[in-house]
Amino acid sequence: NSLLFASILTQLSILMAYFTNSIYIAMIQFATSLILIPYFLSALFALKIIINHKQINYYDLFKGSIATIYGIWLVYSGGLKYLALSSIMYLIGSIIHFKARHEQNLTFFNNNTERVIFILLIIVSIYSILHLYAH
Repeated sequence: NSLLFASILTQLSILMAYFTNSIYIAMIQFATSLILIPYFLSALFALKIIINHKQINYYDLFKGSIATIYGIWLVYSGGLKYLALSSIMYLIGSIIHFKARHEQNLTFFNNNTERVIFILLIIVSIYSILHLYAH
C-alpha cells in the first residue's frame, strides 16, 4: 500500500510540475511550501510549551517567539500559489490518517476545531484543483 501511495504522490507531483512553465523551479518551490506549515506549527507549539511552563525561561521565550515570527514570515513570503497546491497533499495525508484512525476504532476528530480545519482544507484543496486545471 505504501509503495502504491508513494507512486501516486510522485505522479501527482510530476503532473503538477508539468503544468507549470519551469519544472525544476516549480518542484523546489512546491517542496519548500510543503514544509512551511509544519515548521510554523512546530515553532508555535514550542512557544505554547514555553508559555504554559510554570517557570518561564526568557531566553527560550525569545527563541520561541523569533521562530514563530519567522514561521509566519516564511508562510507569507512563500506565496499562496504553492501553499494552496500543498493543501492537496495535506488532504491526501488526512485521508490516510482517517483510515488509520478507523482501523484503530478511533473517532476521526478529537474536537470541533479539527473538524473546521479539515473543512477549510477541503475547500482550499478544491480551489487549488480547479485553479490548477483552469490555467
